[in-house]
Amino acid sequence: MRLLLAHGDLAAAGGAEAYAEAIIASLARIGHAPDVLDIHGLRRCDAARVDRILLRLGRMPVLRRFHLLKYALVCRLLPRVARGYDGVILSYGEGPPLEVPTLVLRHAPALFSARRSDLEALGAAGRGALYLRTRQAYALAMRWLAGPKTPGPASMTVTNSRWTAARLPRSARPATLVYPRVVPPRVGPQRRLRHRILMLGRMERNKRIEEGIAIVERLRAEGLPAELDVAGRAATAHARRLLRRHAGREWLRFHPDASPATVATLLAQARFGLHCYRNEHFGIAVAEMICAGLVPVVFDGGGVCELVTEPELRFANAQEAAARLFALMMRPAAELEDLSRRLRQGEALRAALNFEDRLEPVLARFLDKAG
Repeated sequence: MRLLLAHGDLAAAGGAEAYAEAIIASLARIGHAPDVLDIHGLRRCDAARVDRILLRLGRMPVLRRFHLLKYALVCRLLPRVARGYDGVILSYGEGPPLEVPTLVLRHAPALFSARRSDLEALGAAGRGALYLRTRQAYALAMRWLAGPKTPGPASMTVTNSRWTAARLPRSARPATLVYPRVVPPRVGPQRRLRHRILMLGRMERNKRIEEGIAIVERLRAEGLPAELDVAGRAATAHARRLLRRHAGREWLRFHPDASPATVATLLAQARFGLHCYRNEHFGIAVAEMICAGLVPVVFDGGGVCELVTEPELRFANAQEAAARLFALMMRPAAELEDLSRRLRQGEALRAALNFEDRLEPVLARFLDKAG
């Protein structure tokens, strides 16, 4: 059976890419090796690579940060490429109509939609009217580029959280919930520091790291010796500006492109996690912090609330986040340990830790359709 997995850019190293790689690994365990089509070309399971001239546009340095553009270019080629396959897995989101069975993984309600609610689910929340209008124009342009009939129907749809599933367009329902794969991180010898806070994940604008810095500044203004570590991939111009702008503060430490050993040490020292992304669809970084024993404080919206079920750990704005952290820092260590234990027993986290067992029946049903 010939299978094709289509994605925007598997080298982007985000949550969607981790999910796609997990699908490839799960298929390998049951004897299937899909070809992969992304912005870097068509990579066959025999390691051969076939490039396409159109895809080179998305690899231009000035355009590399536009993830939806890269996926739209892949979608434009996909109907022609897919004709030689028995089934196609769209691991980044909805795509064009295809002549073969398709399994669509929805990380967000809709990628090519210009609706305000859909764009807010992709990071536009709280960014202002001008940004929203710009994103609307961008989404419409990318939908045109992806193909005149995008999005097309799916044989099966998988989604990454109940929050995403509840916001899918009617044409994408019903969807099967399979939380993303979470691997408990390696953690060094634990020496929890009560006032140490960790932000974990890519240093990108929609992660709102500067809001996290402002939250810690509020805590320090209240007299608490709060400290913040920020660790994650720092491959963007925004990350470089962030590092320059906030250099020299002894209570603020950046760890760009941190090694696993560094992350293990940070996870062992921090007492709290902080995640400011608006409407995070799931939050692998948050799940990893919970596994490591941290108590995360997150924005009150999105699929991340399925991981962080305690209302006292969620906030609507920076002021409330600072108040939540202040109150937590005043609590006895035993209460914080009990809170951490309850989070580790959460339903969504347990499901994510058993990712393979939940995904394989879905893949089996899809392979039956493709066969």
